[in-house]
Amino acid sequence: MEEKIILYENQKDCCGCAACASVCPQDAICMEEDREGFLYPQINEQKCIKCKKCVKVCPVKKQHESVFLGTDRVGIITLYYENNNYGGMAQAYALWRLINDLGYDAELITYKRLVKSQAARASLIEKVRRNTIKSLMARYTKKIKNVLEKKIGKNWEDALRDRTKRLKEFRESIPHSKTYTMANINECASQYSIFVSGSDQIWKPGVVDGAFVFSFLDGIPGKNIFSYASSVAVTTFPDEYQRFMKKELTKYSAISVREEKNAAQLSDLLGYKIVNVCDPTLLLSPDQWQGLA
Repeated sequence: MEEKIILYENQKDCCGCAACASVCPQDAICMEEDREGFLYPQINEQKCIKCKKCVKVCPVKKQHESVFLGTDRVGIITLYYENNNYGGMAQAYALWRLINDLGYDAELITYKRLVKSQAARASLIEKVRRNTIKSLMARYTKKIKNVLEKKIGKNWEDALRDRTKRLKEFRESIPHSKTYTMANINECASQYSIFVSGSDQIWKPGVVDGAFVFSFLDGIPGKNIFSYASSVAVTTFPDEYQRFMKKELTKYSAISVREEKNAAQLSDLLGYKIVNVCDPTLLLSPDQWQGLA
């Protein structure tokens, strides 16, 4: 069954400070009067996203029990910024939810890529080697098909506008940081003690850059850096990509990727075992997804 957040079992366990209502990102908690006129928080289950910020901020609970693991804050980086792909948003939500449910204060790092990554681009020779006539024909046939569908499709623009609006609302409901670019992403170093490279294709050649492998943490001690289901999405690694990843991934405490073949390739590149795991969307139960829906 879908998990329910319990703020208190008895009214004597609540001081009525309204800290939980103030911190709720969804305005899902309101303070309601009891028979004697005292205010106590009530959760609207339809609005609640189970972020547990209300539980973590409660001063009464902090006095009597450890409700989360120390003061560790977790910054998750993935393709979150203005992502209008429902799969991309589902994986971002799922990874945040899983880490949050472990008891950590987690949020998505809102990272805006300004330019295409130079570090992982393929050379001209490598591009020619990869782009056979068959693959080029398939790629451009798909592009032409997409253009025709957009022009012919009835009410396509209205449908897209509505879809974009709904995705923005969902994206904003996931706890996230302010927007960073490569120019100021180093400010994140002081915000979190644990950093996670998330799922989706953030390690794909041409997409991956320094932020997606936390290059701004190089030389900074005391940071725990992990990858969960980071996706490479291709099976041919450009030479520059291999040099870049071999250097940057040395700081990671543990690495997992989404594709089995890429796990084997990175294992060979780094010289130790890299595992492949399922996408985080598959780790939430049907009840959890249904509850969100």
